[in-house]
Amino acid sequence: MGNGKWEIPDTYVILFAVLLMAVVATYFVPAGAFEREIVDKAERVLPGTYAETEGNLSGFMAYSSHFRKEWFNLKD
Repeated sequence: MGNGKWEIPDTYVILFAVLLMAVVATYFVPAGAFEREIVDKAERVLPGTYAETEGNLSGFMAYSSHFRKEWFNLKD
């Protein structure tokens, strides 16, 4: 690091940073949904029907405990 060369961070550091950004985004990005209709066996979004819904603010500890349980196959 002292010679001025930049190195790519470890994979876990990158994953942690992305996870942290996603958790922070839950506090700023409004939750919402569009109404949908099925046309020719394809679901389509109806323009102008966006409505905010109740959000689910996530905390880092919720994600942390979920991943720990999944990685180690722990039971609730």
